[in-house]
Amino acid sequence: MTDDCWAGVDVGTKSLRVRILDTAGMVVGRGAAPLASQRERGRHEQDPEGWWRALGDAFRQALADPAASGSLADRIRAIAICSTSGTFLLADTDGRPRTPAVMYDDARARIEAAEVAGMQPAVALQHRDHDRPRRHVLAKRGVKWPLLMHFVEGLGLRLRQPDQP
Repeated sequence: MTDDCWAGVDVGTKSLRVRILDTAGMVVGRGAAPLASQRERGRHEQDPEGWWRALGDAFRQALADPAASGSLADRIRAIAICSTSGTFLLADTDGRPRTPAVMYDDARARIEAAEVAGMQPAVALQHRDHDRPRRHVLAKRGVKWPLLMHFVEGLGLRLRQPDQP
């Protein structure tokens, strides 16, 4: 069989899942691998290297799925990846993680988030989405900002806007 296939990757909180579909939309390969979290007193982190290992494990399972016929690896034309929103990490210029991934529900900076929420008009960001103005407020992600700054300072880095030297 030489039908093209597409792979979908879902990076969840507890596991990473892979599905491979053929041109008819039939699942021809599936795999999954668990993800570990570190949780303590509001902290919720994951090891980004664990994501990489889980991706390899899940893809190997999907490619070896009994539902598959022929070599799936040669038939995959594209891969789509989705993950939990609001999760972040810092990476170096080569894309290697420098920090753990701070998960979407990490709550270590609640006090700072409340302060940011109080400054809402001053820190509101504007961007356009399909020619409709949409307002995004840093306060929505304010729980993470002070924590991000902690990581940045701990690594001896500084944040800058693209137009700054």
